[in-house]
Amino acid sequence: MLRAWDELNGVMHYDFQYIKSGRSSNDWIVFKSDNQKLEDKEVLNNPYTSVRFKIMRATGVKDVDGNLIYEGDKVEFVIYGNKGVRTKTTGVVTYDNDFAMFIISVSMSGRYGLGVISTQDDEIEIIGNIYE
Repeated sequence: MLRAWDELNGVMHYDFQYIKSGRSSNDWIVFKSDNQKLEDKEVLNNPYTSVRFKIMRATGVKDVDGNLIYEGDKVEFVIYGNKGVRTKTTGVVTYDNDFAMFIISVSMSGRYGLGVISTQDDEIEIIGNIYE
């Protein structure tokens, strides 16, 4: 699943198709409200190129409220330290190509693998995103 931040209008979109051409300047966003499908030859006349949008992938992990977590989400979560000490902290969900996994970047204390954190009592909550 994907979502897209529309920088021009300041709106988050969830109901669209993403056509990847291999060159970022030629990738397209097709909104389902346009009644177009990937098979339609007219799809390339769609005026929405992905340059205008920030595409974010879903992680496959849900927060404590059952909301799907996406790249770019700001989250609050619990870090388990020495002797079982629990500390709440916040970070931003990103994808790390080097480790091929979603991570939560925390400015002061490093990075944490999203899968590892989410297995600890599901104590992760979306508190916003980097665009809205």
